Amino acid sequence: MGSEAATTLGSQKIMRRGAPGGGYPPAAAAVPLLTGEQERILLEHLPIVRFLARRIHERLPQHVDIEDMVSAGEWD
Repeated sequence: MGSEAATTLGSQKIMRRGAPGGGYPPAAAAVPLLTGEQERILLEHLPIVRFLARRIHERLPQHVDIEDMVSAGEWD
């Protein structure tokens, strides 16, 4: 299997699989960090994202995961 690399971002330690320096996943695919302002805005809008995801989820097939919808709504 591929090697594992650890990256420290602030107080978080992120583990990545793949060859360092060009393997998969690329270094750019590491967990994106949010600024304090971005995190505040995300948390401020999360209740409305969850509300809208529940409303839309009612009309979708049962196999659609509501948490996938919430996750997509957080970043779009």
